[in-house]
Amino acid sequence: MCWLVHSVTRSSRLVLATNDQSPGAAGQPVQQAPLGDVPGDKLGFGALDEAIYANLDVTTGGISWNLVFLAAHPEYQDLLAAELAARNGSPDERRRYILGNSTLLAACIAESSRLRPLAAFSVPQSAPTERRVDGYRIPAGTDFIVDSYGLNLRSGFWGPDAATYRPQRFLEKGALEMRYHFWRFGFGPRQCMANTLPTS
Repeated sequence: MCWLVHSVTRSSRLVLATNDQSPGAAGQPVQQAPLGDVPGDKLGFGALDEAIYANLDVTTGGISWNLVFLAAHPEYQDLLAAELAARNGSPDERRRYILGNSTLLAACIAESSRLRPLAAFSVPQSAPTERRVDGYRIPAGTDFIVDSYGLNLRSGFWGPDAATYRPQRFLEKGALEMRYHFWRFGFGPRQCMANTLPTS
């Protein structure tokens, strides 16, 4: 999604030919529109706005699926309420709970993201060098995508109940163990730049 927003943003800064009446000229980009005398802090706010608004649909989808799963599983609502009540001390204690990654709340969010990934496939990438993956030779320059449903649901890693909403699985397995079995924000240098926002 980020690549689409950036593409549209770049395109929107192009000045379109309006006076050229030659065939095929209408709507053709002719020059890059100048940014003008925009102070540096305004450019920073523009980037921040883009990061926030470009992710509204993703954020809304993530929150919505989490609520749908919790509504369908009231037993987890009760467990979450009890866990939160046990940490209902100081604001700092509540903040640490909300930001923690070993809580039932974090597990519920991760499980809803696993079952309903917000992107079915990764942004297409190209293999920089020749690789061997599971016995297959991948030549350098080969384009590929990652199937998030393949990793998150159809992988044997998640067990026979992979299609079942069971947040505890995220409390039973370590982060390193799950690293390449759970597609949420991508891997490595090409992962979503806002990957820490949903969990902070």
